[in-house]
This record gives sequence, structure tokens and C-alpha cells, in this order.
Amino acid sequence: MPRSRTLLVRSVVTLLVSALVPLALAGTASAGVARADVAGGAAARTAAPDDEYGFHQLVNQARAQSGLGALTRDTAADTVARAWSGRMAQSGSLAHNPNLAAEVDRTVTTQWTRLGENVGVGWDVRGLHDAFMNSPGHRANVLGDFNRVGIGVVRNPDGRLWVTFVFIKGPAIAAPTTVPPSTFQPFSGAAAFVRQQYVDILGRPADSAGLAHWQRLLESGAVSPGDLAVTFLSSAEFHATMAPVTRLYFAALHRVPDVGGAEYWADQVRSGVSLVDVARSFAASTEFSSATGAARARDFVALVYRNVLGREADPSGLDYWSRMLESGHLDRGELLFQFSESAEFVYAVRFGVTTSAAYLTLLQRSADASGFAFNVDLFWRGTAPSVIVGSFYKNAEYLARF
Repeated sequence: MPRSRTLLVRSVVTLLVSALVPLALAGTASAGVARADVAGGAAARTAAPDDEYGFHQLVNQARAQSGLGALTRDTAADTVARAWSGRMAQSGSLAHNPNLAAEVDRTVTTQWTRLGENVGVGWDVRGLHDAFMNSPGHRANVLGDFNRVGIGVVRNPDGRLWVTFVFIKGPAIAAPTTVPPSTFQPFSGAAAFVRQQYVDILGRPADSAGLAHWQRLLESGAVSPGDLAVTFLSSAEFHATMAPVTRLYFAALHRVPDVGGAEYWADQVRSGVSLVDVARSFAASTEFSSATGAARARDFVALVYRNVLGREADPSGLDYWSRMLESGHLDRGELLFQFSESAEFVYAVRFGVTTSAAYLTLLQRSADASGFAFNVDLFWRGTAPSVIVGSFYKNAEYLARF
């Protein structure tokens, strides 16, 4: 065993985005434990290697920006890191690995002269990386005097990500011949993945500038597939077509869109048909008319308040919209559009719109009731949108499309 080896622990560090605990590089201190409000439990699962690859890319980018050499990925150290992340996820608490040195000796190498460890919990790779870099102790490890790193990632069923970094200074090893293991499966690479998302989510071919931009970000690890999907689903382009059509289905028909109908009406809007005219078509449909009947203007307005906004009409609103209908300033389709695009309704159904859109665009089908409720609940509980939507790409149903 080498005569002088460094394995020291810094005191507690707590960050808003997550709780992180580093093993420091020098000095003497007792082991510190940082805790976060996290959900543990027996159902923790190992994430795809994509997250580990993304962390490795971001760490080496940070080192390159500081003029430092890259850390070689150490697959034996990965095993140590993954095992510890799994234990943290199962227990729901952050802690140092008290047997890190012994496990490195047994599993990786006895010829190390310096060890460091960062552990963390959060919702996404980029957010956790930024948290590490904004914490002096963790940043010191990322930019420290090391040449090897093991990375282990585990996710709980709620999407929360647990990560362990094992930093090693020791004999140089050959870099494993790895590429992002499954980041873009079933596609040949980032470019093919991006092209498909343009078609599926935005309904058009990728423009050259957009393709180059997203390919670069994905290949660098700066964004994940889930990040790209959420950006597309939040874009002005999407919110001018599929999103308002989805809201009309919710407002008028009280159901998620069927794939054929959603695609038809979104294509109509893209071709120049106004959303008001789409709303008129919904209002004239048998499905809508059977629910509203031949109600008088005032009764119709009261019904729209209850069915769309889920509340009784306020007197001033009831009077105003009734007058607009009775005077002919608005028809029923126009009024329906006003309610479906109201700030109140847009906010209330925002998670439902994203969930429905993910099913429609990625799985090419309507959301089933249980899946819709499950994913909307994840949004309300604070799960990161990129985690929720990103999980669709790992769904066997999505992979079977290609």
C-alpha cells in the first residue's frame, strides 16, 4: 500500500437544488452528512447509463474550461459508485460511503494516492452538475488532482436521481471505448433523434440551424432527450397548434384528444385555419351539442363556467358573456374559444396538456385514463418535466415504433 494516501471528509453542505456531501481533498475533519427531503423506499431502480455518461461529459467539460486534463472513466470504480447510490436511494438519505477506501482497494486498485467522493440527489443531470459546481467543496473535487472517476446513478420511481462520484488519483488506465450507451436508441445518433422529434412534436421537418443546435447540445451532454422534448412542448410553435387544440378537447368534450382528431385539427391550424373556426367546429359537433342541448344564452354561459372552469359563474361574468351571446357579438364557438384560452383554464390544465401531448406525439395514441392520471400527478408532486417526458423514450411502446 502507498505510504501516503488522502481520504478526508468535508463538513455538511446543503444546497437549495439538492443536498450534496463531498469528500474533501485536504485537511482533517469528521464525516459530515447532509440530508434532503427525499423519498426513499424499496423500489429504487438503476437508471440507464445515459445519465452517467452525461455527468462524465459535463465533468470533463468543466475541467477543460479550467485547463485541466480529462478524467478517465473507470468502470471498476463505476461499480463501487453504483452500489452506493443504490443504498442511498433505498434508504432515502444522503451519506458518505464509510467503506470507500476499502472498496476501492478491493474492487479498483490499491495503488491510489488520492480519493474523493461527491454524492447528491436531484431531478436531472444538468441541475445536479450545476449544484456541484456552485458548491466550493464539490467543485474542488470536480476540478481536483485526479485522473480517474467512477460514476453511479440510480433513480427512484418518482424520477429522483441519486448519484455518487468516486474520484481517484492512481496509475493511468486506458479509456473504455464507450459511446452514449442508449441515449439515442433506437436511432443511429443524435441527429436522427432530433429529426424525429421535429416531425413528432412540431409536425414538420427539422430546419438545418435547429438540427445543428440540438445535435450539438445532446452530444455534449448539456441537455437530455427529455430536456429537448420539454423545450419543444413548451415552444411558441407547439403552443400555437397542438396545445390549444388539446385545450378545446378538454373544454368542449371533456376528454383527451384522439390521435386522428388532434392531428387533423393541428394540421388545419398549421395550414391557416383560425383557432376560432376550430372552436366553432367543436361547438357545432354532435358530441358537444348533446352535452349542452338548446340552452338559452344565460344557461349556456353558466354551463360553460361549470364545465370548463369547474366553478359557478360570477355574476358580472355571467352578465357580460350572456350579453355578448344575445347581442350577436359572439357565437357559441367564439365563447368556447375565449374560455378554453383564458389564463385561468390554460393554467389549470397545463400539466394535462403536456401529458396528453406526450402520448399523442411520442406514443402516437391517446393517453389511457390511468397513465394520464399517473403522469399528471407526477407533475403536481414536483417531478421534473424532463424526467416525466424523458421516460416516454425508454417506454417499450415508443421503442416498438421504430
